[in-house]
Amino acid sequence: MVTTASIRSAFHRIALIVCGSPAGLIRVVVPNSQEPRVYVVALSSEAAPEIYAFLTEELDVAIPSGTDPLVLTANEAAAVVRLARELAPLDAEVGR
Repeated sequence: MVTTASIRSAFHRIALIVCGSPAGLIRVVVPNSQEPRVYVVALSSEAAPEIYAFLTEELDVAIPSGTDPLVLTANEAAAVVRLARELAPLDAEVGR
């Protein structure tokens, strides 16, 4: 099951590997009235471009322009979480 915490954790992990540094504040919001359920992910302006470029290469998700928030369906959010789990262990990436 995808939760806001698992999505936030996935983006932190992706940022550490892709950007080489922490992503800073990552906000994940689920609008209550939205059906089907979507997740709105706001990344820092420093991390967003690199993370968005990585997601474009790895997944078929609609990437917003600039550093606008990313809107993910439940399936897309699950794909991001799976992708983060499949990435190399963090300690193997630190020496990169």
